[in-house]
Amino acid sequence: MSSSTPAPAPEFSRFSRQGPGAATVYAVEADPVLASCLERSVSANNLTGIVRSVCGDVAEVPLPSAIDVFVCEMLDTALLDELQVMVMNRLRARGVLTDRTRMIPQRYATFVELGTADLDYYGYRILIPAHRWPQQADEEAGWLPMGFQPQSPRTRLSTADFRHHVGTALRRQFSFVVSDDGEINAVRLSGCAHLTNRSSLGATNAFNGDKIVPIEPCRARQGQLVHVDVRGDLGGGLGSLQVVVS
Repeated sequence: MSSSTPAPAPEFSRFSRQGPGAATVYAVEADPVLASCLERSVSANNLTGIVRSVCGDVAEVPLPSAIDVFVCEMLDTALLDELQVMVMNRLRARGVLTDRTRMIPQRYATFVELGTADLDYYGYRILIPAHRWPQQADEEAGWLPMGFQPQSPRTRLSTADFRHHVGTALRRQFSFVVSDDGEINAVRLSGCAHLTNRSSLGATNAFNGDKIVPIEPCRARQGQLVHVDVRGDLGGGLGSLQVVVS
């Protein structure tokens, strides 16, 4: 994400690592207010000589070449709304990221299910995409529950491997046999962030919650074979998602 008032770019130089931990950390934040808070926090923790706060668009600000570790939190379910893929591809083209850079997260897998969603709220039908955070499924939390009955298996749409250039076009065709009679009126998108080879993260109350997206409804019968064509653009927004059922 970009900022209209980026701070002057710092001068970068080589550092040799001595002892445990990073010799230098470049912390990039687009929002000027958050970047200011970050800079004050760095100073308050006596890390000024190690952590360099940079205000601006991470895809554009000067950064050293061939960094050792890259940590990015611009992740959203299905990688549609956030600019994670485009930023990483841009940094790789600039030589900031290389095949030797350790990426956190390392990979991201997106899954889809087709089914029947309860789109009625207090007597009104609301046809908008909705996040379904885990805490909203807790009946005692006070949230109006959003029902979703899957009619298809949970199917992998894509896997983005951030250790390499990632194509932004999301394309997937698959077929399934309907499990029960009913109306297919929505898709449920879910994901898994593989932070490392040994650590993965699914839905939490603040990250990676399922997305329920209404689609053109169609009637389906138990045992019917259904064909699905899913298209979208990673980083192109949820509006780029197209789901055709036949």
